[in-house]
Amino acid sequence: MRIGRFVRTSLSVWKGRNSCIIEVRGSLLRSPELCDPVLFEPDGACVEESEIFDYISSHTDSLDGITVAGGEPFAQTDLYPFLKRLKPLKKPVHVRTEGMFPDVLDDLAGACMFDFVTVCVPCRGHTPEEEERFGHTLEVLRNSDTEYEVDIHVCEGCASKDLIGGIAKRIGPSGKLAIVSAKDASGQYKPLKKKEALALYESARKYLKKVELKGF
Repeated sequence: MRIGRFVRTSLSVWKGRNSCIIEVRGSLLRSPELCDPVLFEPDGACVEESEIFDYISSHTDSLDGITVAGGEPFAQTDLYPFLKRLKPLKKPVHVRTEGMFPDVLDDLAGACMFDFVTVCVPCRGHTPEEEERFGHTLEVLRNSDTEYEVDIHVCEGCASKDLIGGIAKRIGPSGKLAIVSAKDASGQYKPLKKKEALALYESARKYLKKVELKGF
């Protein structure tokens, strides 16, 4: 795979787990709150897979999981063989996705290649084509045995109660929703105030039990 960055340990990307983070290159949505712009392009400096497998193999006692993020993991044509190589390490796998490749997600979920999926929604929302793909992704997850969460990134003026409520309604009873304070290195986004975030939270709670705020 085209891996742009390898973070050896993190307590923040997968709640309750000390996991390493494998960040692939290439992003379809190109939203800085979802992905470091350095990773937007598929071309560029890459980390050798051998470095990653050597590290994980020698830290099985301290690692609680492996996160594959990016970028967009499901756009990687060799994601399946990569995940298959992770299996013998016997560590839970978490995939963070932009939710634009539902058919690939469906195939790999059916093959039980990961344990947890986070679908990330950008501040700007989705175009009609992206919305269709996102809806299909939610449908796949609702019909799977995979644990999943939707992270919707919000900033001032970018999210309405109707939008949040609509997403919460579609997630399904086994899923979770996280309302995330959008941040990016450019400072492009003005943070949403806690009071406004709580109003979004209450809107989501009308349709979904598992809702949380992150970063407020």
